[in-house]
Amino acid sequence: MSLDRASPTQRRWIEQISGHLGRFHQKPAEIYVMFRLDEGRAAFACLRPLANCLRLYTLLDPAEDPRLRPGTSTGSFKRWRSEYDIVQETDIPGAEDLIAHAANHPGAQKRGRSGA
Repeated sequence: MSLDRASPTQRRWIEQISGHLGRFHQKPAEIYVMFRLDEGRAAFACLRPLANCLRLYTLLDPAEDPRLRPGTSTGSFKRWRSEYDIVQETDIPGAEDLIAHAANHPGAQKRGRSGA
């Protein structure tokens, strides 16, 4: 796992989430982990370490789940419609649930490698 900017706690959380969601293709990079149905499909979720949390970005409409809030990112991350922050270990099951739900989004079916 790359994720040069992740704290030891964030790395542990990412490994835990990745281990539980091994059915999805995961691509770790320097600052994020992308989740795809398979290598040839578009990303449907992304985990990114920030200073005070691990942020989950998804293609889901924020109205689909009360745990989500509208995406606030700009630049290459602006494509993500919603966000969920993991600030403590008890937030991990919610993130896993949202990632699994995002896999059913129509955008996850698209061919291509679009993502952050």
